[in-house]
Amino acid sequence: MTTPAPPLYPPYVTAPPLEPVPPFDPNAPVPWAGPPGPVGNTGPPGPSGPAGVGLPLGGTDGQVLTKVGGADYVAGWTTPAAGGGVTWPLLAPNGSAAAPSYSFTSATGAGIYTNGLAVSIASGGVVRMNVGGTTVLYNGLQWGTDNTYDIGNNLSARPRDLFLGRNLDLGGTAARITGDFSNATIASRTLFQASTANGTTSVGVIPNGTAVLSNVSVYNSSTPDNSGILILAIDTSTARINSTAVGSGAFMPLSLQAGGAERMRINTNGNISIGALQVSQPRILQITSTTSDSSSDGLYIQNSGGSVLFEVRSDGWTLVNPAGGRLGFYGSGTGATKGSVTGARGGNAALASLLTILAQYGLVTDSSTA
Repeated sequence: MTTPAPPLYPPYVTAPPLEPVPPFDPNAPVPWAGPPGPVGNTGPPGPSGPAGVGLPLGGTDGQVLTKVGGADYVAGWTTPAAGGGVTWPLLAPNGSAAAPSYSFTSATGAGIYTNGLAVSIASGGVVRMNVGGTTVLYNGLQWGTDNTYDIGNNLSARPRDLFLGRNLDLGGTAARITGDFSNATIASRTLFQASTANGTTSVGVIPNGTAVLSNVSVYNSSTPDNSGILILAIDTSTARINSTAVGSGAFMPLSLQAGGAERMRINTNGNISIGALQVSQPRILQITSTTSDSSSDGLYIQNSGGSVLFEVRSDGWTLVNPAGGRLGFYGSGTGATKGSVTGARGGNAALASLLTILAQYGLVTDSSTA
């Protein structure tokens, strides 16, 4: 016989009242829940939804898609109004160096503009390049990444070379080739130099086409229309050195200098001075020796064989030595060789012989009678 279990509560103990059970909340945390399980397999795809709005049907060439009304997804094909869109050629206002017509978002001060005559490239409000009908002008333009055969601005930290494989044509009028031609340090001056290694420098000037005259002109004023001019010129008949003037410029004498001193001068009146100069004297030719004694000659003339023809020493001693030639004075024609006086001195024979010789030289006219 099975013995019945004792009662849960003794007869003398009253059981506690039951607490109400709250409604089930599937999102409430479960204190006694375990860790999440693995993700389950993807279920089968659901049925396709209805078709989207998409593009409206119809439309013609040149129309554009625009929104129609205020509702969502409502669009239609419309024709753009006149003047809308982009048309070619693409035109813009002329602009300026400070505000180019075409510029860039990150550099509005750099771009392209025109003054109506040329297309210009500007940056920082400054024109850097002009392209005209027949010319291209640069201002501070830099090309290349080295210092050989570049074209660029005159920065002391990055000087540039200009290499030309063709002719250099300076257009317009009053063009100038400028540089530092007068630097106190001669090696720092702008100079002409041959590009060939160890080559000789020869600066040439030639005429164009059938012309036959070339010249080099130097001026003594920055206003060449009113200046003294020295011209070195050549044509098919003469090669000449010409000291002249133009406008209010003054004629200058020609001076030949050597050893730090003037050695010869041709004055504007045509007088010539050689040696120590006394140009104020009205002499057509003046020759001044360097001394006043017998150590030097003031004038020495010889023939191709080295024979002395005429010698004037600085102390005044003069030698005329025709060396078999003839000597004549006062237009005596062919002149005479060295004469020999003959005849007795006691009578007139020697005197008559002397008069004959002097007459041959042209020094006297013998009108004596017997």
